[in-house]
Amino acid sequence: MHAIATDRAEWVKARLAHLDKEKEFTRARDELAAARRKLPKLLVNKEYK
Repeated sequence: MHAIATDRAEWVKARLAHLDKEKEFTRARDELAAARRKLPKLLVNKEYK
């Protein structure tokens, strides 16, 4: 993929849009991890050496 030359204003606009998507992804990942931590736990009685 080749970089496209642009002016600073266009770069800032694109960068901020990308940052919004990154933040949305982070929030979704955090929500998924929180749901995983709330899953029921299973007691493991097996001894490991």
